Amino acid sequence: MARVRLYLDEHVQASLAQGLRARGVDVLTTQEAGNSSLDDEGQLRFAAAHGRVLLSYNKRHFAKLHYDWMAAGRRHVVEPFGPNPIGAMMLDGNGRFSIAVIRPGLPKFASNNRQAGTADENKAAVQGSLAYFGTYSVSEADRMISMNIEGSTFPNWNGTDQKRLFTLSGDQLTLTNPTGSVGGNARIVWKRAK
Repeated sequence: MARVRLYLDEHVQASLAQGLRARGVDVLTTQEAGNSSLDDEGQLRFAAAHGRVLLSYNKRHFAKLHYDWMAAGRRHVVEPFGPNPIGAMMLDGNGRFSIAVIRPGLPKFASNNRQAGTADENKAAVQGSLAYFGTYSVSEADRMISMNIEGSTFPNWNGTDQKRLFTLSGDQLTLTNPTGSVGGNARIVWKRAK
């Protein structure tokens, strides 16, 4: 099960943050993030952009803000590859897989040399792409794909075993990863290439 990553607004007591941390909860406070001057919408934008659940006692303002966001079609989810990512997932009959996901429109490197990118170019490339490969097995009864990741552009995944819940509907495969690379659950929908 994925661990919830909390973002506590300025009205939540520091003692609550300390108590949650003592129990292994990932907690970030408004003050620690240097966001004390942000308005309510800024706080919600920060939490959404960092894959955190905003905890606030300010129900009157945040409930309205939530409904306004939903009415405008905005979501409280992190989309590290944008709303329409591109990529490929290949599964072979021998239990090997390869996955690559990229945010469309990544800026090109001015130097035309991937080893000579600027800090901003490198950051955009790393945050806007993910590739990994290894072996897999499927448990249809549990609706689970187990992946042994041999190599990844996110080095924290190298040599790890991970599980993905799956649903299959026609040519569409939906995977839910409880250990997403930006924290929290990650959900991706793949469509069979024709």
